[in-house]
Parts: sequence; structure tokens; C-alpha cells
Amino acid sequence: MDFPLFSFCRNFSGENYGQTLYFQCDSTCIRSEFFFTASSFAVLKDKSLIFLHTKELDTLSKFQHKKRQQTYLLGRYAAKNALSRYDAHARGLISLASVWVGSGVFNHPIVFYPGKSNIQITISHCDDRAVALAFPEFFPMGIDIEEIHQDKTNVIEYQLTHHEKQLLQKLDHSCSQTTCVLFWTLKEALSKALRIGFLSSLHLYEVDELQLQEHHWTATFKNFPQYQGICFQKQSFIVSLVFPTNSYLLTEKEENALSTLTIV
Repeated sequence: MDFPLFSFCRNFSGENYGQTLYFQCDSTCIRSEFFFTASSFAVLKDKSLIFLHTKELDTLSKFQHKKRQQTYLLGRYAAKNALSRYDAHARGLISLASVWVGSGVFNHPIVFYPGKSNIQITISHCDDRAVALAFPEFFPMGIDIEEIHQDKTNVIEYQLTHHEKQLLQKLDHSCSQTTCVLFWTLKEALSKALRIGFLSSLHLYEVDELQLQEHHWTATFKNFPQYQGICFQKQSFIVSLVFPTNSYLLTEKEENALSTLTIV
């Protein structure tokens, strides 16, 4: 099975990448927009007046450290481009700076889009990279990106549940670093779909099943059976998406039959 994100994971080496993702739920096809950026801090800062809302510029000015400024710019740039792709009819008509991505009481992103109230966004960043996913509000989703690194693996493995450690043992031990990061990104993405972040015990987001497919991983959650996860690896990074269980991500071949479905 070839999913649309495979070409991104295998071949893309540039700074910015956008991709439409389709999820089928019964006879309805839900469209979402994925965007990745690895733009430099200097480039994003130069562009900030073009894509940041006045309230976002005010938020940026309050960050004293360059690293925090960079992650904020990366996340907002990815988010604005994903939202722009999602609202294709208004592309070029509504400026990126007119869209405000604020924060809710649990620090989750909230979209204030001119003339629309049902578009939402999920954002993640790691080092000098960021990803975002724009989606309709009735179809909650979460995304996370994380680098595979030994230092992070040690911390993550310490926080795994007993059941997750058993899953880790069942999988190829030579890939334990990758598997640990898979667990982490899945939990992060789930917490974003729930819009509460890691404000509860990490054990609440326990992964129930994790299975290696041909080119990706799939997962379910013990306490949230209404959600499922799918994970992809790009070089030394893992990208995980979490979305409702009663749906599935269409492959490139299945997308060719979209004319028979209702797209929302």
C-alpha cells in the first residue's frame, strides 16, 4: 500500500512540503492538509510580517530566547500553510497574516479564520522542523514529529507502561530506539487530538497494539479505543497521526476513486 506521505518520507529533501490527505468514514471522504517545513530561522523571521497575525507578532515579541522564537515561527508557518491549503477556494484571497492561531486554556491551538468557524489545526515541531495538519472540526486529529535519538529513548523507555514494554520486547530489539519514539509520538498525537496535551498521566495514553506494516506502523490505544494511529519514518524522524477509529487513510490508488465519494 502506498500512502500519499510515502513520497514525502522517501524522496523529499527540500524546506517546505504540502500534501492533501483523505480519510474515508462510511460513505464520506474527509479531506485534511499536511504541511512540513524546515525553513531557517532567518528566513522565517524575514517573512514573519507576511504570515503572522498581529496577535501572533505580539506573542513572538515576548519570547526572549532564539530557540523559543524559532519553534514558534516554525509551528505557525506550518499551520498557516496547512490552513491555506485547506481553504483552497480562498487561496490567494485571504492573507496568511489575517488568520490567527491562538491558544486554548490547555495551550492547544485554536484557529480564528475569517468567515469560517469549523477549521482546526494540530501542530508539532522538533528541532528545526515542524509539521501541521488542518482538518474539519468534526473529525478530530493530532500530529507529532520526533527525532530518533538515544538520549530521548532512555527517557521515553523509563516512562513506558508494563504492557508497552512487553510490546517492545515482541518487536525487533534492534529497532528499540525507533519503537520507543513511536510510542512517544503516538501518545503526543493522541493528547493533541483530545486537546488536553500531557496534562494527565502518560499511562492514560497507553498504546494497546503496535503493528509494523509494509512501510508504516499502525496503533490502537487501551483507554481511547475511538482513536487509532499511523506512523511514518522520514530519515531519523518519526511522524505520527492520530484520527478516529471508524475511518481510514486512503492510499494513492484509492484516491483515484474519490469521484464516487462525498468529500467534506
